[in-house]
Amino acid sequence: MSTATTDTLKSLEATLKHLGADRKRIVQLKAFFHPMSEAAKVREAIKNFFAGSTPPMVVLVEWTMPGPIEIELIASLPKNEKGK
Repeated sequence: MSTATTDTLKSLEATLKHLGADRKRIVQLKAFFHPMSEAAKVREAIKNFFAGSTPPMVVLVEWTMPGPIEIELIASLPKNEKGK
């Protein structure tokens, strides 16, 4: 579960970079995984991913799905050249 969590966070970080942002802009993560008994591993992987900075708020949801984990994130994107 730790590896799956870290790999998912890296993929999301790549998407943020494509959008002109980075992990510092993440304000919330919602992790959908199973079983809930793996929660400590998910939390630890998130903590390690954000080592050196304050991790965002984390919501854990037990969910039945084919993969071990899916993560949604909320981030604030930087303003574009037009100030929007």
